[in-house]
Amino acid sequence: MKKIIAFVFLMSFAAITFAQTINASLVPEVVKTKLQEKYPAAKGLYWRQSDAGFIEANFTNDGKKCNALFVTTGAWVSTDCEISVEQFPANAKTYLDDPKNADKVTKYFESDTKAKGKQFSADVKKDGKSLQIIFDSDGNLIMKGPKN
Repeated sequence: MKKIIAFVFLMSFAAITFAQTINASLVPEVVKTKLQEKYPAAKGLYWRQSDAGFIEANFTNDGKKCNALFVTTGAWVSTDCEISVEQFPANAKTYLDDPKNADKVTKYFESDTKAKGKQFSADVKKDGKSLQIIFDSDGNLIMKGPKN
């Protein structure tokens, strides 16, 4: 189960990495409606085509940079928002503060998915390599691996 969760999480980040910006007129109305329902305060919205059949909305919500992934039929898949270290779970911060786990944290994220619920992740540097470390909502380590 952990492998499936990790795979889905990494695929959503990979989709973000390879996405291409598209004109809002190309986004299905059902996706626009779902975004508005889920994030009515979204500002600075722009759209990206990630993998075939998926649309990504990039926006700011409550001062946080976010991206939400939708199936072109309108189904919401996941949302990732950049957060501050103060919003990160204490157990996860303790893990990242240990020099054997990370040299430097570059970004913190809160993720919410239909399949996994809420998780947290951090982009880190360790021994010159970029890694992503994922934690559950209590700050317990789920997985770590190369950042795509």
